[in-house]
Amino acid sequence: MRLKRSLVSMCILVALTAASMLARCKGGLPPLSPPSLAHPLGVDPVGTDALCRLVKGVANTMAAAVTAYAAMLVIGVIAALASFYTKLGTASRITSRMFTMLPRFALIAFIAAYATLSPPTVGLLIGSLYGAQAFNAIYSDARRVTLTPMFEAAIAIGATRIRLAVRYLLPTITPRISRHASLAASIAVVATAGLSMIGVLPATTPTIGTLAYLDMVTPSSFYTLAGLSQLASFALTTVLLSYLVYNAGTILVEYGETIVASTATLS
Repeated sequence: MRLKRSLVSMCILVALTAASMLARCKGGLPPLSPPSLAHPLGVDPVGTDALCRLVKGVANTMAAAVTAYAAMLVIGVIAALASFYTKLGTASRITSRMFTMLPRFALIAFIAAYATLSPPTVGLLIGSLYGAQAFNAIYSDARRVTLTPMFEAAIAIGATRIRLAVRYLLPTITPRISRHASLAASIAVVATAGLSMIGVLPATTPTIGTLAYLDMVTPSSFYTLAGLSQLASFALTTVLLSYLVYNAGTILVEYGETIVASTATLS
């Protein structure tokens, strides 16, 4: 059931991303025209179909989610492999604790003040900061696996650490890493939308928050049906996209559990 939900979510995200990349939004429409059959969300403050603009921002928002997911996967694998080496694990955990103490959104805002952010950059920051927080938990779980009698016996009879890591440790830890990565990607969707809405990300880079930004900087939109419907659709789209990203990302949970179930002994 979980695998089916993940696959359905992934298919929906692929379809939305493809539609976003192919979308061509035409301007020149009467600004803030109310919703109609031709324009279900009305027209935004600059005269573009609001639904088209919202869909157009999906691709860049997904870029942030994918980057956050990949960053968290890399950090998770490093945490798992560090469990083989006590000194390396200790140093990594100290570094992780130092990053965990940093105020995340304040750090992103500070970076944005001195550099132009892009959705992938936001995703990388979210994935790295969340990964620093999750590092110790993944390391502890991996360490427990490496201390099991079966694992120690395999090393005693000559099994290499690389082989043990590839065939047993990583598949065992993959479900936990995948859950963290999915949550990081989901947070990246919300962060990208929110940063676009408040103008931290440039309006020239469309995300699902760009539509809300245009309404926010046009005070008169709050008194129109078009503006209110667009703000509501932005909020709903952010929640829905975040939910779909989380579900799609957990596909590796099923993969890891399947590998572990089929690996009864180490060979």
